[in-house]
Amino acid sequence: MKKKAENHDFENTFGAIQGSKEKEFMGFVVSNQKRIFSYIITMVPSHSDAEDILQDTMTIMWQKFDEFERGSNFVAWGIAIAKFRIMKYRRSTVASKLRLDDDVLGLLEKQSDGMLKKLDDRLDALRNCIKKLSGKESTLLKMRYDQEQSFQKIGSSVGLTSPAVFKAISQIHCKLMRCIKRTLFMETG
Repeated sequence: MKKKAENHDFENTFGAIQGSKEKEFMGFVVSNQKRIFSYIITMVPSHSDAEDILQDTMTIMWQKFDEFERGSNFVAWGIAIAKFRIMKYRRSTVASKLRLDDDVLGLLEKQSDGMLKKLDDRLDALRNCIKKLSGKESTLLKMRYDQEQSFQKIGSSVGLTSPAVFKAISQIHCKLMRCIKRTLFMETG
């Protein structure tokens, strides 16, 4: 009986995500949550604390989503909110031995801005390189990463052995890495 009630609660919650505001917010979150977390993890020494801060940040972002200016940078907005959550975290851990000097934290913050820019550049290059893959290569990547299929399952679907699928995907990774390096070199050179 409890399982049925829990399932009903899930369906009610899922049903609530059907509005356009909720869909829009979830679209932004799905596309950008890793980038916001990347910033947080550079500023907080504990992975579990960083995850807690991310959850707090996402909650506040949802509560203030009506204030978000459409067309502006969602990641920058999220990072601005995360900065306040990180400051609150630091105040609560003043007695901790892991507390870093404010100068060091400022330096880390400056470094993280550059790292986020480099990450954005690499992601853009990756997206462009993926577009250059053959249909077969794209299919293998989608099966592996979008559909999260095992090498064995992919192999049975496309008529290859598991080691052959592993080798093919490894070659695609190498091809993408070369393409990314070439693209980034051409942009900076």
